[in-house]
Amino acid sequence: MSPHSSSEQPPRPAGNDTGCATARPEGRGGPATPVTAATPGTPGRPVTPGRPGCPGTPGTQPAPGAVAEVTLPDGRILHLALSLSASLSVPQSAQDAADAAPASTLAQLVWMSGQVAPPALCSGLGRCGRCAARFTRGTPAPHPAEEAHFSPGELADGWRLLCRHALPAPASRSSSSPQGTDPNENAASTPDARCTMAFTLPAGSTPRRFRAADAPLPDAVQASASGTSPAVGTAPATDTSPATYTSPATGAPLLLAIDLGTTTLHWSALAPDGHRVAHGAELNPQMGAGSEVMSRLAVASSPQGLAALRRLTLAAVARIAAGLPGPVRGLCVAGNSAMTAILLGRDVSGLATAPYRLDYAGGTAEILPELAGLPDRIGLTELTDVNDRAAMPEVWIPPQPAPFVGGDVGAGMAALLYGGLAAMDGAGVAANTLQAPSLDSPRAADTTPVPAASPRFPFLLADLGTNGEFVLATGPDSALVTSVALGPALEGIGLSCGGVAQPGAIAAFSLGPAGLAPTVLPEDDGVPAAPTHLCGTGYLSLLRVLLRAGLLDEDGRFVMEPHSPLARRLAASLVEVRGERRLPLPGGLHLSAGDVEEVLKVKAAFSLAYERLLAEAGLPGTALDAVYLAGALGEHARPDDLETLGFLPAGVAGRTRAVGNASLRGAELLLLRPELRARINAWRTGCRVVDLTTASDFSAAFLRHMRFR
Repeated sequence: MSPHSSSEQPPRPAGNDTGCATARPEGRGGPATPVTAATPGTPGRPVTPGRPGCPGTPGTQPAPGAVAEVTLPDGRILHLALSLSASLSVPQSAQDAADAAPASTLAQLVWMSGQVAPPALCSGLGRCGRCAARFTRGTPAPHPAEEAHFSPGELADGWRLLCRHALPAPASRSSSSPQGTDPNENAASTPDARCTMAFTLPAGSTPRRFRAADAPLPDAVQASASGTSPAVGTAPATDTSPATYTSPATGAPLLLAIDLGTTTLHWSALAPDGHRVAHGAELNPQMGAGSEVMSRLAVASSPQGLAALRRLTLAAVARIAAGLPGPVRGLCVAGNSAMTAILLGRDVSGLATAPYRLDYAGGTAEILPELAGLPDRIGLTELTDVNDRAAMPEVWIPPQPAPFVGGDVGAGMAALLYGGLAAMDGAGVAANTLQAPSLDSPRAADTTPVPAASPRFPFLLADLGTNGEFVLATGPDSALVTSVALGPALEGIGLSCGGVAQPGAIAAFSLGPAGLAPTVLPEDDGVPAAPTHLCGTGYLSLLRVLLRAGLLDEDGRFVMEPHSPLARRLAASLVEVRGERRLPLPGGLHLSAGDVEEVLKVKAAFSLAYERLLAEAGLPGTALDAVYLAGALGEHARPDDLETLGFLPAGVAGRTRAVGNASLRGAELLLLRPELRARINAWRTGCRVVDLTTASDFSAAFLRHMRFR
């Protein structure tokens, strides 16, 4: 995402050249870099004086040795150790741990520090541009890939992508340099200067945490929690008079369900009677380590990296619990196998390298002693002995069927098999996306009881996020499971103008006489928002429109002379930037040829997994009773888009249903009805794993699926 076009003026510092806060104007390629203040729950840091010319600002205390001085838009200054040995040293205290997050790049150094909440970074792909920073000291030489993001003037002015630069060795002063100066610095330094480099993160939109209170569970899930069918009028609500529920008294014990996704963390707090007290979503705080599973596993392969990622996750759980009106009595955390292993601090070597193995099958209650260190934040104010396991809340982990088919799928299957999720219509499934419009909207009362009945077999559950997990259920106790690496593209991450679904995201397109018309997600209060980026469903919708209009061919290439007049008008607007074709979009955004290729890779992985699972079961592609979509696409993806693009075979769209966040629904159910845990554990034993990558023709089959058809 280029922050500026060649016709725009490069950013200029708002103050002097000493690292004071610098404003970077938002470019036409997408939103400015999201930066936020210190993560809530981080201990307060001492006030340190700013560098010469800057006022004193709160931040981290300068550490001995080489450090990066990072100035945030709010004026805080962080001092982060640059020494690799210091970064990887075993922390001696909680504060040392916060400052010693292992990192290999400057981007990881900043966003794994725990001091700055990460935005939706592509984390090393070099495409999103959200790790841009302006250096004022120790500026590294430009990386060739940065020429696609910055103009020559911007590069000369110190703009760089932090993901493109490794941690430098500690600065050493050249004997040929005059004392008090350094040839790599653009300001004089003194011999005792602590900073090897200094850079400023520009202002931008803060990573969004969604939180709502007093929201009802869908009727079928609530009824299943109590073991009864919902009665007519259980949730008496109209479009103008939303249903109201009595919240439990402050201090009443609560149950906390968490869907720990690679990109997003969704959560729900429940009263024992099944009413949802609060729910919300936020980006996974591990995002700074990488946007997809394998990058997280690479970091977690070292003890220090595992500890750093685990600490970030536990801090997020504690922060969520701290905002609840009562103590947490029990938790259920449903995540993919990698996120689960990191949460529990387990060895990830079986998942990090082939041949992959699953060392922890889940389906057990775990105790996390680290939560005892934050008794006030988890509601256990009476806990004084960290070894008092009986006083700590249990964390139940759903069963994990395969190395990359985790507890999120186990929980999702519990919701489908035992929770009546398959019987709900779209209005009965509350979304828990970052923007989550349906959670803020009243829901009309159901007029017919919905039994918590099992779905009809065979059916496919596709949990689509950064990792694609698939279950072909052939019976109540038998299934074939597999997984494919989809990457973060379906969530808009890693694409030129992409981002997660939140206000300002373009979620759909239509093509009319006036050209492409976007559907933009509004603000939480319903106020229209200006388009700032495309979310994953926006890309799918756009590609479907362009494919049907003839501007894209089945191989994902732009057609320069399409047949339809509307497509010819769009083709005339195509531009070439650094050898890549781009289609300008409303709001100053664009679709690049590289973006199309990324989505096409996701499509190939999805349709190949679908084809192989049915072939293993001896079923034709249209034999399924239903296809249930969960995960990142589980609420907003349009089946017609998926069928047109070839994700689904022709004729299957009519049997495809979005079930929202099935993982979170299952986690809620398994908290409210613990007796179902044995049943879902037994279901896991009937799963057969289909490993797609070991097939001799995998590469050829993948290339065959690299078409929109």
